[in-house]
Amino acid sequence: MGRKKTSWDDAKNMMLSDTQKTRTMAERESVPDVACGRCANWFQNSSGINGICNVLKVGSDLKVDPPVFVTEGTVSLCPLFDMDSSKCTYFKKMAIMSSDISESSDPMATRHQRQLQK
Repeated sequence: MGRKKTSWDDAKNMMLSDTQKTRTMAERESVPDVACGRCANWFQNSSGINGICNVLKVGSDLKVDPPVFVTEGTVSLCPLFDMDSSKCTYFKKMAIMSSDISESSDPMATRHQRQLQK
């Protein structure tokens, strides 16, 4: 007896799609100029590499052409910080006040921003 597929299954599959594909060292080290981690709508979770989009929900897909944007639902999209968001119409560049992460008490300015500075 199979169980019914839920939106949580979609969320899990979306989160694992980026982490399960094999990437070269160059792909892992390069971060696009317009990346999810640089968006004001992206909030880092405790892992440091992925987060939660405050606008897009599960079912959104920025990798297809044209991109699919789902803004209604209960399960937020969980993209990696270095996901290319150049096609995202909801991208809003985050204002970074200081480049010295140690001086900031803002939870948005944490580990992922060090990687974005490379």
